[in-house]
Amino acid sequence: MAIIPDMADPTLAALDRELERAAAAEPARNYLGASQIGHECERFLWYSLRPDVPRRSFQAATLRRFADGHAGEAVMIERLRLVPGIELWDRDEQGKQFGFTDFAGRFAGHVDGVILGLLQAPGTPHIFEGKVVNEKKFQEFKKLKREYGEKAALKLWTLSITLKLSFTCTIST
Repeated sequence: MAIIPDMADPTLAALDRELERAAAAEPARNYLGASQIGHECERFLWYSLRPDVPRRSFQAATLRRFADGHAGEAVMIERLRLVPGIELWDRDEQGKQFGFTDFAGRFAGHVDGVILGLLQAPGTPHIFEGKVVNEKKFQEFKKLKREYGEKAALKLWTLSITLKLSFTCTIST
């Protein structure tokens, strides 16, 4: 069987360069994010707060996955709002994602929303966090859930995703 050569698409390559350029132009965070706080490496946490430490750039494929995840969260929110009795707030009065900050702005985080009216607990408000993953990642989560229970599985699965997205703890000084 003949091998089909891999053909580069110049338009898609230009798109990737623009995505990476735009991401590189974003200002670096000057706070420790809530998703980082449980990181096991104190050096990682310290460097995360330092504006003078170069940040790892994300490749275009990762940036597209991030954007797809945000779009998927919006679809989940729209669908959940179809359920009678569900109230889901995903933006504050200024139209921004709900966030929190402490320690003079050096620690901050955001949530995807607040949901009320879940059929399991209709009178209790809950934090809404939507995650979009591929089938392989979802199967990994389901396996963890069977082995450790829902709460422990969420913690383990979220930590594994966070560690894969962050730079490693082998930073030389």
